[in-house]
Amino acid sequence: AWVKLATPSAGYGFAIIESGVPNGVANGAQSDIFRINVAGILRAASLGTGMVTPAADTATFTVGTWVHVAATYDASTQTYSLYKNGVLISSGKAPAVSGITSESIGCNGGGSSTVNGANWNGQISQAELWNTALSASQIAAVYGRVIVQTAPPISFCPSCISVRVGHPTVVRTSDGDELDQPFNEIALPSGGFRGFSANATTYAINSPTITSVSGPRVAVITPGQAGANNWLNSTYQSGTTLWGLIHEESKCINGNCGQTTYKSMSIGKSFDYGLTWNILGQVFTGSGGATSATVAGEGDGAMVHAPDGYVYAYVMRWESPWGTVVARAPDSNLSPSAWRVWNGTIWSASVTPLGGTGAVLSSFQGSNIGWWQNQNVVAGITAEASGLELSFSSDKVNFTSISSPIVNFDSSSWTRPAPTDLYMYPSFVADDGSNVITNNHAMLTYVYLPPGGAFDHRYLVMSPIQLTAGASSVTQPPLNELARYTNSSGVRWSTTGPAIGYSGNWNLDKSLGYVMTSADPSAPSNKIEECESGWAGHPDFLLTNDGMCVSGGFTRLRTAGWVYTNKQPNTEPLYRCYSGASTSYHFASNDPNCEGMGTMEWLLGYTVVQ
Repeated sequence: AWVKLATPSAGYGFAIIESGVPNGVANGAQSDIFRINVAGILRAASLGTGMVTPAADTATFTVGTWVHVAATYDASTQTYSLYKNGVLISSGKAPAVSGITSESIGCNGGGSSTVNGANWNGQISQAELWNTALSASQIAAVYGRVIVQTAPPISFCPSCISVRVGHPTVVRTSDGDELDQPFNEIALPSGGFRGFSANATTYAINSPTITSVSGPRVAVITPGQAGANNWLNSTYQSGTTLWGLIHEESKCINGNCGQTTYKSMSIGKSFDYGLTWNILGQVFTGSGGATSATVAGEGDGAMVHAPDGYVYAYVMRWESPWGTVVARAPDSNLSPSAWRVWNGTIWSASVTPLGGTGAVLSSFQGSNIGWWQNQNVVAGITAEASGLELSFSSDKVNFTSISSPIVNFDSSSWTRPAPTDLYMYPSFVADDGSNVITNNHAMLTYVYLPPGGAFDHRYLVMSPIQLTAGASSVTQPPLNELARYTNSSGVRWSTTGPAIGYSGNWNLDKSLGYVMTSADPSAPSNKIEECESGWAGHPDFLLTNDGMCVSGGFTRLRTAGWVYTNKQPNTEPLYRCYSGASTSYHFASNDPNCEGMGTMEWLLGYTVVQ
């Protein structure tokens, strides 16, 4: 049965399913007892000539959460077995009982509503009585075939979502020995945060805020046996226990080493907030068969905690059939044997490691996710060919993408150096360091390479992201902040990307409004681009109409976005300005007088105001 306990146990405890005589349990009566006892412990007991409790949990039962419980008795072996969330937690032997004449659900033995005050206090759903003792795999299948919600699903409309992304800030740099995974953080009980970055070795970085992560690092997971390297891809914090989803790579499998990189994912556990780890074993491995591919197995994953009592892990399969697979485990136990993979129909019985048995999701090809608490949905973020794409799922397996990227770019080439920038490993970091998006707000993080940049110098970037769910469909695409920066030479650079390089440090000057990541189908718009002069010692950054960079002798950097052609509600003008021959640089401004710093060349369009 699925049960949800309303209050802590009291009196004689609370019955789930019991058998006995019609008038209740009296001294000497025969009865099988499946209940939570007075101490709050789930147990299976036999009441014959005396009370015997052959199977009992070791933990106090959770109040207010749906939990799947099951008890079996095998008369041939005289064995009671007790299960919680599809996993065997206790078993023991006791003699068979006789003389049973009734079964009751939620009532103390035999159906009496008054005996010992032990009736169930809470909810019971999908209770089942079988005339045979189910096996462990059968119990797991019963547990996995139903998704239980703690509340009715909220009606969700992906086309009603508005997205606004603030200006990007570089928060950490690396020479290539880290920043090779989605950045994730946790809150520390003493205050502050701890972030995790990795490239073969995983490092911990302490910080006072979620964005101030430029400080020193300490190695917490080092490369393992047989050449395996370790990345701590994702964490879930439960009280003082920190669970980790650990990506592993090796050139070896089953003792044989070759050219193929085999990916897998293990579960780790830490009791000091991520400084030391006990790796419990693999969960995702792929099929493990011979392959001529350069990459095989299953890896590169992330976990998210949903309010239905489960932690969900989304992982990339790097062999046929290629794509994303998902498994879940009860939030009270993320050990390898507790995970159940989605097989396309149900959360199937455990196969540990899961061994490539999961069904590839048809509508989501990524593994970086968060939980949008306000809408009760999984939010998936992926780096596609022309932008960061945002998808949502209310049932954890079927995703719908919004129609335009939330951050646009011109290419996603991993062959470096390249003339375009590269956005990698996006993730969400909420105000509490988790990936649970609360108050419709979080930080969007990603690893970034600028145009011309290579993997030997990487940047961790964070931007505030605001999600708003409306009552009807919206036509306005996601918005990105257009910010203006200045350096010590007085040069101004207007960009939607990170301000990196080109003669010195850049400081935020002002916001010029928000540009769209694609054209709004409901109103005319202009596409604008960013470019740079390449002049030694004196860069000139130009924000101009699309197609004018190269014709003007500049090097194109990126598409900045789209602005409205004509004034719309909540918009302001955006002008292209020139400082004059004495300083010779371009800049953008919302003022037709160019803030007294130059002359206006022309109107580029209208940006959306904050």
